[in-house]
Amino acid sequence: KMGVSGCMRECAEAQGKDVGLVATAKGWNLYICGNHGTSPKHATLFLNDISDDEAIMYIDRVMMYYTFTADPLTRTSKWLENLEGGLEHVREVVVDDKLGLCEELDARMKSQIDTYECEWKKVVDTPALRARFRQFANVEDKKYGDLEWSKQRKQRKIVVEDLPTIIGPAKIGKHTADKTWHWVDVGSEDNFWKNSGFAVKVSRTELAVFHNAGTDKWYASQNSCPHKQLQVLSRGLVG
Repeated sequence: KMGVSGCMRECAEAQGKDVGLVATAKGWNLYICGNHGTSPKHATLFLNDISDDEAIMYIDRVMMYYTFTADPLTRTSKWLENLEGGLEHVREVVVDDKLGLCEELDARMKSQIDTYECEWKKVVDTPALRARFRQFANVEDKKYGDLEWSKQRKQRKIVVEDLPTIIGPAKIGKHTADKTWHWVDVGSEDNFWKNSGFAVKVSRTELAVFHNAGTDKWYASQNSCPHKQLQVLSRGLVG
């Protein structure tokens, strides 16, 4: 987490973040390796009165050095606490270039920036990907929620459904099929994600269709949740 405060009033609580900047009359004070949570740790002042460009450069180097040397899932505060030489060692590495790593740290961060891609922007800009997030796989209909509302003490509240009363095996199945039954085309296989569900609409009925890629089998059920009667089963996974 990062925070930036424009003055020493510290409204952004930058001194409680992994990286924090607090504005000064001459530039920025850089704090590193703090955190909130169950074991809060105040960030440590790393550099005084540095410029905008210096702040970005040193933050990048600290983050890359942390990435290289920290154990998995280790918070920055614990990393600094357990690091031999502590804060002074980090300063020698990323400021004084004692180990000759600064060029590599800068190059690694540049590579991260140059190859970064926002997955959601890609979806917005790519019609084929955007189509995967439509509400139904086979029609362009849209529906905005299944919630019903009631009034209680002059205030709106969600109607809470009772648990279903239907118990036992399904009353309708393949064994009850007759000549009136027929297959319904709900779209191309490419429209459905592997190992997850997608809703389809047949007349006024919503169905959840799943493709198990491991067995290459397809499943369909009502999209309605048996507990709350909301049309949400297609949001699940299968495997």
